[in-house]
Amino acid sequence: MKKFGFLIGILLIAVALTACPPTQAASETLTFVANLDGASEVTTTGNASQATGSVTAVLKDGKLTVDGTYTGLAGAPTGAHIHGPAAANANANVVFPLTTTEGAAPSAGKLSGTFDISASQIAELKDGMYYVNVHTAKYASGEIRGQLTKKQ
Repeated sequence: MKKFGFLIGILLIAVALTACPPTQAASETLTFVANLDGASEVTTTGNASQATGSVTAVLKDGKLTVDGTYTGLAGAPTGAHIHGPAAANANANVVFPLTTTEGAAPSAGKLSGTFDISASQIAELKDGMYYVNVHTAKYASGEIRGQLTKKQ
């Protein structure tokens, strides 16, 4: 009888484990990319900046790691962030601040950051609702911007 109870217990544990697999978001690795430029900024006054940039963001184990570059800014960055949630034609609040590292000139350099990211933020990121924005004194609301999209 004890053997039968033990087997039933093992069977119940096996059923519970298969019925509740780990969440896909916790174990998957996804890559998101953005190309940054002045034309992607959402402003009422327009943006003639010729600056550009690119960002890669890797989502793994509940962390978002961001690496990117920028060049040709009107001056040194005064801030760089991931904003959201917002579509490409809208603005939103800062979600994650990025670190800027000046390159050979103040107008060129690198972007970086690593952040814990919640399940709701992951869903917004996957839905394409986050963007990267780099600000300068001349373009206080943002000189270059790019929407983060899932890399295919």
